[in-house]
Amino acid sequence: MSEKALIIDEDPELLALLRLGLGQDGYAVITANDGENALKTAYDAHPDVIILDVMMEKSDAWAVCRRLRYMSDVPIIILSASTEERDVIKALSLGADEYLTKPCGLEELKARVRAVLRRARMSR
Repeated sequence: MSEKALIIDEDPELLALLRLGLGQDGYAVITANDGENALKTAYDAHPDVIILDVMMEKSDAWAVCRRLRYMSDVPIIILSASTEERDVIKALSLGADEYLTKPCGLEELKARVRAVLRRARMSR
């Protein structure tokens, strides 16, 4: 059974690109384009890793991160256009495991997904 990745972002083009890229590596990719759908999808699908864009206009992604962490210990990778240190600190303080700035290379993102999944497996 392949590991499931939930990608939360409002950008349909980025969702398609990440779905294709992670799918080629054998991940079952689930997407959500807003916070409400993301929380429901995470609850229903039990993903192994979550990739969350915190710069969404329609949702308070910080609240989504907090709720996701409250619901589960699944690894969360923040994907954000912000390079502000305060945003990195906020993300990590709310429970994110990684923080990556956009634009980032697909190979780096996939390497970070593998790393957080490896750490999650080791802590069980």
